[in-house]
Parts: sequence; structure tokens; C-alpha cells
Amino acid sequence: MGNKFIFADSKEGFDNHINDSIPGYDVLLRQTTILANHWLNDDSRKVIDIGGSTGKLLNEVQKLSEIEIQDKFINIDPTEFKDRVDNKYVSFKNTGAYEYVSKLDETDEIQIAFSLFTLQFLSPNCRRDVIQAVTNKLSDRGAFFISEKFYLEDSEYQELYSVVLREMKRNNFSDSSILDKDYKLLKHLKLKKETEFLEEMNSYGYKCNKYWQSLHFNAFICTK
Repeated sequence: MGNKFIFADSKEGFDNHINDSIPGYDVLLRQTTILANHWLNDDSRKVIDIGGSTGKLLNEVQKLSEIEIQDKFINIDPTEFKDRVDNKYVSFKNTGAYEYVSKLDETDEIQIAFSLFTLQFLSPNCRRDVIQAVTNKLSDRGAFFISEKFYLEDSEYQELYSVVLREMKRNNFSDSSILDKDYKLLKHLKLKKETEFLEEMNSYGYKCNKYWQSLHFNAFICTK
């Protein structure tokens, strides 16, 4: 993903920028936080957020769970965000996901892995390596939460959803900034269709259940 994410220095703050860009993102975060507590236990197994930026998600998950264990909640992002959360139970690792996960001790396990709109920015080889590394460390009753923007199978709805998304963004951004962001994203995003994503995760032994959708944007809980 490089050393710095393309919207890390958004003047409105990164979390606010993402919330204004993805309709219903605040709902996604809240649902993810609540659902994650179904898999959480008060033990040493790790909860990681891949590309977790400011640590907002892990902050909410930790607070709701009331689990106070050092080095359990790990926010992984090569970019050091200036507005990251202040929570002594959330550790920040400024490195790539594969670099961190592949170097865990043999006895370490991952209880929950989150990747909200991060895998879609990785090259095919890097994406494969990250998913495989997480899969190797995910505990038997662990969960992999993944959200991604998809290309639609139906081109008519692809265009229709894109029009709706642009119109909703105009509540928060100027037309020129929307076009500029779309151009920047075009160079970085590597989107899949939903069927391709499900086939991909199935090849790693996962069963995925969708729990959130807003236009092109979808979120799944994947378990082995």
C-alpha cells in the first residue's frame, strides 16, 4: 500500500472523510463492533485490524468488550495517522499486515481479524499473502471481518449505483474534489465482483455471511 495512504491527511480528519465518502459507514462500524463481541474472549488471542488507520474500530471493540489486556488489540497500518485514538489497550504497528502476521510467535493465535476496505488496495500477490497469513493464524472459532467495494454483475445497476453514490457525496464534497478522488482511487483500487470474492474466500476454507451493504459496498463475516 506504500508508506502513506492517499487520504491520510484529509483536512476534515481521516475518519470523517471515510464516513462522508461511504454511505452508512457509521452503521457498518457499529454493527461490526457489536458482532465482533460474539467471538471475543478474555484471553491472549489477538484481535487485529488490517489497515486500521486511526484505530477507531479497535477502540470501539475494546471499550464495548471491556477486555483490558495489553497487546491483544493490534492496529496494523504502515501509515502513522496523526489523529489516531488514545487507548492504552490498542497497540499500533506501523508495518504491513503480512510483515506483522507472518512474524507472530508459533503459539500466537488470532481471534478476530478485521479488514474494512483495505484488501481492495493490495496487489493480487500481496492480497493472497495477507489472507493466507491470517488464515494460518486464525483460531478454530475465529472470525475474519472483510468489507469491500464490488463491481456489480449488472452494468445497468453498476452505473445507477455510481450515480447515487456521486449524488450523496455532493452533500459533503465539491464536484471537483469528487472527480479528483475518483481519479486517485482509479489508480489504486483493485476491485472484484462479489462472486469472485466469495470464490476466493472459499478457496481458503471460509464460509462468508454478508451482514451489511450500501450500494457497491459490502461487509462479510468469514469463518472457517
